[in-house]
Amino acid sequence: MNHASAKPIVSRLPAAWTEFAAFLHAPRHGEPSGLRAPGAWRTIGAMWALDVAGLLVLLLLVSGWLKWTGLPGPDAFDKVPRQWLLPLVVIVAPVLEELLFRGWLSGRPRTVWLLGCVLAVALVATLPMEPASRGAVALLFLLAMPVGWALLRRWATPRWFARGFPAIFWITALLFGAVHLSNYPQPGLLALPLVLPQVWAGLVFGFVRMRVGLAGSMLVHAGANALAILPTVLAG
Repeated sequence: MNHASAKPIVSRLPAAWTEFAAFLHAPRHGEPSGLRAPGAWRTIGAMWALDVAGLLVLLLLVSGWLKWTGLPGPDAFDKVPRQWLLPLVVIVAPVLEELLFRGWLSGRPRTVWLLGCVLAVALVATLPMEPASRGAVALLFLLAMPVGWALLRRWATPRWFARGFPAIFWITALLFGAVHLSNYPQPGLLALPLVLPQVWAGLVFGFVRMRVGLAGSMLVHAGANALAILPTVLAG
């Protein structure tokens, strides 16, 4: 196929897809448009479709890798009570994961402050302390969250964050994939290819986060999770 015949095909693709390809080549920091902006919902729909298409291809590769290596499949759903499976996977997980991995991609100090407080609470929960002391320290960080949010609300994104955004974006997507190794009973180097679907999803969600906003990435995330959990729900 020559370049002349390829151009009409590219022109028929959703604009969000071509923007996504350019964004992956050179991630850039910017202000999201918001859900009310013209074309925002069209972007969300197009990126959800692209996410699902990519996941289907990668899941086929993951299935082949599982058979070739003999590794056990994911058991994350087995750990969740059936009555909690749907709300946890479709509502709770998308909201919490987007807040944790992409809520702070704006680079604004107040969002980074919130992330730091959440990580501090998680760290305190693992420390060898008396339960009362652990609870008191965690409470201090929780109380500090709204205080820092109010004090830092007018602080703009620092220049270093904007300059380092390409690396920050890719590292975040890779970390998002890496944490999903916990879905497998035998995590390790051999299991790394198994989280390629989550890395792909992290790239898609990250783009929607920066293009539309955090609510948009939550919606795409929830839609992808709903489709992923559908066979399990139907099978009981």
